[in-house]
Amino acid sequence: MELLKKNMVSIIFAVIALLAVAADFVFMSGKFKTLHDQAQARASVHTEINGLLSKQRKEPIVSPNSTEAPPLAHFPVQKVIDDGNAKIQLLVTGSKQAHDQAVQINTHKPLVADALPGVPGNTYPSMTFAREYARLTDVGNANNKNTIRDTLKAGLAPTEQDIMFAKNTRTQEIRDTETHYDKGQPINVQQVDQMIADAMQTIVDDLRNGVAQKSLCYVNADTFTRDQAVITSAQNGQAPEFSNIWWAQVGLWVQEDICSGIMELNKSAPNVTEAPVKHVLKIIVPSMMNPPIANQGGNGSPGFGFLGAGMTPGATDPNTGAAAAATPADPSVKNYLLNSTGRVSNSMYDVILAQVEMNVEAERLPEVLESLGKGKFLSVVQVRSITAMDSALAKGAGYLYGTKPVVTVNLVVEDIFLRDWTSKLMPERVKTVLGVQPPPAAAPGGP
Repeated sequence: MELLKKNMVSIIFAVIALLAVAADFVFMSGKFKTLHDQAQARASVHTEINGLLSKQRKEPIVSPNSTEAPPLAHFPVQKVIDDGNAKIQLLVTGSKQAHDQAVQINTHKPLVADALPGVPGNTYPSMTFAREYARLTDVGNANNKNTIRDTLKAGLAPTEQDIMFAKNTRTQEIRDTETHYDKGQPINVQQVDQMIADAMQTIVDDLRNGVAQKSLCYVNADTFTRDQAVITSAQNGQAPEFSNIWWAQVGLWVQEDICSGIMELNKSAPNVTEAPVKHVLKIIVPSMMNPPIANQGGNGSPGFGFLGAGMTPGATDPNTGAAAAATPADPSVKNYLLNSTGRVSNSMYDVILAQVEMNVEAERLPEVLESLGKGKFLSVVQVRSITAMDSALAKGAGYLYGTKPVVTVNLVVEDIFLRDWTSKLMPERVKTVLGVQPPPAAAPGGP
């Protein structure tokens, strides 16, 4: 006991030391882990900062002629950032202006203002469209003015009926003006008969020359495509379906684009004998309501009419009977099995293929192929055939092409219609068939 008393202080310090050692293991181990984790986190931040400092930075791509971003020479200060944002905004503004200009160029005027998309129960615009469409596309009657034929300044070769009418009219004119009478009896019958015979020798050539001198090209009575459903409605005094109106209108727009291109080529010529495009034989624009499907022509030739991705031969919409077409949302989707350009209808535009057959001055054919769609969304996508023709035989049929060689060319053309403006005119059934989606709803509180 005495020994314990003498060493009490040492024992107390020994106990304190033991307690300190135990506390170190119990309490400080957790602190060590925390400090270790913090050190690791700081090391990670250090690595990330070093990576940001050494990372190769590039400038934004602002040139439409390049897809590669140039390296950033130095870290952008506020002025450089502001300049970059200004360039980006300039690119955005330029893109919008280009888009708006494209829409403006592509926009077509409907034949009748209120016929599309159509208002159920209001048949007056539909009936007006049917009558106006029937009149506008009736080009076989030379006396019918303001038709699609007139956009070409085109003429019709005199028919046998025209020639017979002209002969009878001229015969009567000569008898009425040249016959002399004595006491009510004609006294120069033989002379008048000779004058009539002489006139008959040149009357056919006079008729044909008259048409050639007044025209820039020829068309036939059946050159242009006519939507029979709309024509029948006009004949019966009934209002056609809105979807029929739509596809008739699209076909008319395509033909107007083709005619506009031909007129631009011919406009500097004095008459058909000097014009590059002599004779528009046929323009075929199948209706979506009864379209030929892709590769109808065989041998890799594209079909005609509306081109939608995933189009299945014979597929129809169960509600409308119209051909069904799956429409991709991405305009970059290409399908070269349907068309040589790969373009198919999508959420941005619709593609229509048409066939054009015409007689063209041989040496100016390259000019025709290159310039037919100039200034429009119209392109020649295939030359199906080029055939030499005998102008002498054409002259015998009443077509005066001039003295230079002429060829018959059969083309496939592609016309594009942007949905920025067409969707506003589409009837609901057409939107369903084409897969046109409604515009996104505005966010709450948004404009």
